[in-house]
Amino acid sequence: MRVPLAFFGNEQAGPNWGTRYRLEWGMVVGRRVRAMRLQREMSIARLAQEIQRADGRPYSSSFVSRLERGWASPPLFSYILIARYFDVAPGELLGSEGVERPITDSELTMVRVARNLLLTPEEAIVRLMKGGYGRSGAI
Repeated sequence: MRVPLAFFGNEQAGPNWGTRYRLEWGMVVGRRVRAMRLQREMSIARLAQEIQRADGRPYSSSFVSRLERGWASPPLFSYILIARYFDVAPGELLGSEGVERPITDSELTMVRVARNLLLTPEEAIVRLMKGGYGRSGAI
């Protein structure tokens, strides 16, 4: 039996073997699916049984695992079924990362302090990571 080279997990399959099946958006959505599943203390096998393919059969555990890791690209209706199962809007599952999340008062304060000190976002992050304070005691 011949196995297509794309199935080998090494450089023998070519320089782009790892990017053929893994997509950035798939990893983002997969992380969301995994977070929702873990939040409900649900196993991969259980989620696989709860969502069904177009032919009415459940997905396999290995497929759900690949989906969560960004290595599977199921049809759109599968994502809609997952969103419905977790009782979230499809846009929440498939939408942009954190776009609809409101800014907290603490986050707004950090932005104001960094701006008042004329710091770029990168400089503010570096100072926070170092844990150091300026002469005035501010970040």
